[in-house]
Amino acid sequence: MQKSIILVLLAFSLVGTSFVGANITTKQPNVILTPQTKTGVQFINDTGREVHIYIGSSRTLIGKNGVTYVSCADCAAGKKVFRQRNDIIQKGSLMLVLDASMCGKKIKLSQYL
Repeated sequence: MQKSIILVLLAFSLVGTSFVGANITTKQPNVILTPQTKTGVQFINDTGREVHIYIGSSRTLIGKNGVTYVSCADCAAGKKVFRQRNDIIQKGSLMLVLDASMCGKKIKLSQYL
């Protein structure tokens, strides 16, 4: 008796999964998936140490081998990028001024520090 109950339950579980599988295999229209890319300027910290920079009035810490992004809107606005002055949390010397031509580019910080 127990074997027949187990067989019946097993049969029902197999039938139930076949219906679920039938619903999953619906045909979808052809969709081309493209990877999401961040637009703007990409700052790459290749200096081997943590770097604090100021973009406009915002202070940003970029860790060792870290990356941060600045939007194209900030580039078009002509935001200025400063490095941190020594260990003091103040703006140091001007590194560069962002412009629209930089949108989509990668900038290595070692070129400006």
